[in-house]
Amino acid sequence: MAVNMQNIRRAYLLSTVIIILLIFFVLLPNYKYIHTINPAISNKRTSSLTFWVINLHDGCRIDTTTLLQGLDQTVIIADHVQRKNPYLTEFTRPRILFARDKGPLAPFMYSHTSYTVPLSENDIRNFFNYYKKDSVMMNVNAFYCSFPSSLCEVYMPLNRTIIWLPAHRFTLARCSRPEIDQLILHMQQSVRSEQQPKHFVAAGGRYDQEYIKYYTG
Repeated sequence: MAVNMQNIRRAYLLSTVIIILLIFFVLLPNYKYIHTINPAISNKRTSSLTFWVINLHDGCRIDTTTLLQGLDQTVIIADHVQRKNPYLTEFTRPRILFARDKGPLAPFMYSHTSYTVPLSENDIRNFFNYYKKDSVMMNVNAFYCSFPSSLCEVYMPLNRTIIWLPAHRFTLARCSRPEIDQLILHMQQSVRSEQQPKHFVAAGGRYDQEYIKYYTG
């Protein structure tokens, strides 16, 4: 029972975080989206956003996706699993889309099917080159990453809002000191006041909040 209650509390906190982030996106008066890849949609204000997500854990894949869908947001599922998951009936809801339906996935999705696979600068460069002129990507407002949250590093060159929302330790998938230092630097850069577009580092609970704060400042 204790484990179940812990999961319920964690889900509630994650829901609260997402709702707060959506308020930032939708209601903050001076917030503007900056899209260098697609100038046609620059500065566009909308109450319905499009989120792109790659998650390598079924729980994260279903929970946050259906939460956002319930808030009338659009979610594009871009991981290698696509429809081959145990929650397919939940993914038939409106506004939940699969990137594979729009075209072939980047090779990155098939080479990084586990959090144990390291992320290189070459991976980031190839991902950017694959999607920089992609018609679906041009309409994405934000990326979020939970498992692993460090996967968000691959999105940094695309100049979209990034939500780092760890469902495990934020260093998951970064197994060497240089990799961890680079990740921390990227997260610190993400939340600088002058950063545009705005990025967010969030936590699923007080322990995670203090853990991230301890290592990232």
